[in-house]
Formats: sequence, C-alpha cells, structure tokens
Amino acid sequence: MKFIGFLAVLAGMAIAGAAAAGPNLIVNGDFSAGDTGFTTDYDFITNPGSTSLEPEGTITIADNPFSVHPYWVDLGNTNNPMLIVNGATSGSPTIWEETNISVGAGKTYSFSATVMDICCNSTYGANANAPSEIKFQISTDGGADWTDLAGYTTKPGAVAQSGDSGIPVTIYGSFHSAVLGQLAIRAINGVSAAGGNDFALDNISLSTPEPAAWALMLVGMGALGGALRARRGINAAAI
Repeated sequence: MKFIGFLAVLAGMAIAGAAAAGPNLIVNGDFSAGDTGFTTDYDFITNPGSTSLEPEGTITIADNPFSVHPYWVDLGNTNNPMLIVNGATSGSPTIWEETNISVGAGKTYSFSATVMDICCNSTYGANANAPSEIKFQISTDGGADWTDLAGYTTKPGAVAQSGDSGIPVTIYGSFHSAVLGQLAIRAINGVSAAGGNDFALDNISLSTPEPAAWALMLVGMGALGGALRARRGINAAAI
C-alpha cells in the first residue's frame, strides 16, 4: 500500500508540473513556421545554401549551422529549425523582435529561450573566435525603453570545437506586469566582432501559470499528505 501511495504522489506531482505553464505567448517561438511572427534588422536569407551566411549581419532558419556556413558546427539532420545568426560587426541591430504581446494586470510571466554558440568546426582551426553577448529585453512603452530580461555570453574555446560550441543553453527570466497592456520582446547582441560571434536562438517562450495548474498541484500535495498519513497509521498499528 505504501508503494501505491508513493506512485500516487509521483503521478499527482508530475501532472501538476506538466500543466504548470499556460500557453506560449510567443508566436513561432520554435521557428517551425519559418520566417513569420517576428521582425529583424538583420538580412534574412531565404532558401539558404552552404555558404549563405558567410556575410556578417545575416540570419536564416535551418536545422544545422553547418548547412549554411562551412566553418560552423555540424549537428547533423536534427529536424529542429532554429534561428541561425552571423553576428553583425557594427551597431546594435535587433536580431529578433515580437511586438503586441498582450499581458494582464498583476501577473508574473516566465521567460525562457535556448541559445547556442555555433562557431566552429575543425576546419576553422585556431583562428580568432569571439564570444557573443546575447540579451533578451522587454519594452512596455512601444520600444522607447528596454529592460534586460535574460542573457548569455557564449564561451568559445581557444581552438575550434571547444568551449561551449554546439552546446544548447537554456536561459530564464521573469516579468511582473503591473497593468494590462502590450509587451515587446527583442534579442540583441552586445559584441561586434567578425571572427566567431556566431550563434543560434530557439524555443523562445513567455507564459504564466494557469489556475488549473495550481489545482493540480494541490491534488499532488493532497496525495502526498494522504500517503504520509497512511504511513503513520501503519507504523502506529505495528507498535
């Protein structure tokens, strides 16, 4: 009976965890719909080929960095589209931006995104490999002012295929909306180097817990309490 109670606890908590987040408010956050749902200041390359992203300041959507640049990491056929970026060498252009995201008053929103250094493969050798300083920012006044939400600075190694190259990293942030309104989110890069400074973005998400999730969590906690009470009863009977 104790084992069954333990399974009930696990099941209740798993259900609560799975339902903890509401719908993703980011349109096409996984880039599976292609070049839709966002704007960019970069040059977007459609139908990219093996050398399409050699110029700095260009982006595209593909499932393997190596398929669009001969020096970048080869992830194979992942069937996982991502936004692939050759970092710009001047200014601070917006890489990705979504506007008109509706937020409610008095709600806290959770943000997450996957970032990945993609420079370089073994053919790049020991050439200069600059990091990228990726920042996601929010604006509540139509883009007049921006506040940092989450960020990551890549850690390229001294030689190719070292450091964090080819390793996806999930970053997190949160935002409390005091009033009902519209939100904008953008991604920028604080580095303007030509060697290295190449990365990918994916799985951009903004959501808030839903009331049903809290109910399911209470079910899980109730199962936990019931299992503990049953255990105490068994122990008392054994004395």
